[in-house]
Amino acid sequence: MHFSAVKENLTDALQIVQRALSAKNTMAVLSGIHLVCADGQLTMTASDLEVRLEVTLPVEVIEPGETIVQGRGFTDLVRRLPAGRIVFKNTSQDGSDHMTISYGDNTADLYGWPGREYPGFAPEKDPAELTMAAKDFCEAISHTAFTVNADEVRPVFTGLLFQIRGHELTIVGTDSFRLAKKITVLNNKSGDNFDLIIPVRALNEWARIVAAEEDPFEMEISDRQVLFKTANVRLLAQRIRGDFPPFDKVIPSGWQTYVKLERKPLLEALDRASLFSREKDGTLVVTFHIENNLLHIATASEFGKVDENLPVYQEGETVDISFNARYLSEALKAMEDSHLDLTFNGSMGPCVVKPQAADKYLYLLLPLRR
Repeated sequence: MHFSAVKENLTDALQIVQRALSAKNTMAVLSGIHLVCADGQLTMTASDLEVRLEVTLPVEVIEPGETIVQGRGFTDLVRRLPAGRIVFKNTSQDGSDHMTISYGDNTADLYGWPGREYPGFAPEKDPAELTMAAKDFCEAISHTAFTVNADEVRPVFTGLLFQIRGHELTIVGTDSFRLAKKITVLNNKSGDNFDLIIPVRALNEWARIVAAEEDPFEMEISDRQVLFKTANVRLLAQRIRGDFPPFDKVIPSGWQTYVKLERKPLLEALDRASLFSREKDGTLVVTFHIENNLLHIATASEFGKVDENLPVYQEGETVDISFNARYLSEALKAMEDSHLDLTFNGSMGPCVVKPQAADKYLYLLLPLRR
């Protein structure tokens, strides 16, 4: 394999592909980046067997071929090379690969593995094809992904539910203590209905990749995996098996107390209250007392206390309720709306938060037992 490439193009591509490098996998080649050059293009792939990232960029191909280079070393070296065109030449001998990198009058050498040793993936037959606007996708993920516990031992709680009905997409995330639901749209070419759970790590990575994209991206849904694609980037993720909790059953259909208030003052009050609300297990506890169009926010600990009052619009009953302050703050930070609707069903029922200007999003939070 022999090719030349512009350093800046390589650096941009490596910033994406390195995110899928495996640090702990027992397969040594998964610490590497698979390079394949042919037909005027270089394809770089990294995978930890859960997420697979491929980036393609234009290069000058002198001799086509493939190799595997040590991922972190290759990325760090390319980042430190001078600007301009760099020449890469790889040779294979006795089961190992040797790449010489030439830049100006200087060279560097990297040792790796034959490209044939890199694990491939078998595309599944007849995937369902969809397209989605990058902006809609990124907004939906930012409104839901924070509810997922990536370290949860139950796999279904490490991903987001994608519920597709025609051209409507409902995304739901939960860790069993809180839940976020966002409704958006996509172009479902088949028109079929789907329910699938996608790892939140893969979704967050894809949101970072397409954040600046103006064109829609493609999705291919098959039985065991989902593939996200732009013109030069592909991300493959394994679907999570299991039954997602019946989320609609936990969302109350009515309320005992309704409150309308401004988001920013509530978030600022929560930030101040959190300074003195930490309990022994690390939980940040805040207590609300709502009565006579006034929200009283209180916290207390051995370090101090906070008592604040916010004017609100209230309908219904007086309520006393306690929350994990971090869980509520994270939801408020994910929203951009200036005014919110909050509904309560007593001191032990769930609180539902909705932006007043949008009816396609809600956040549900269970209270703490005191």
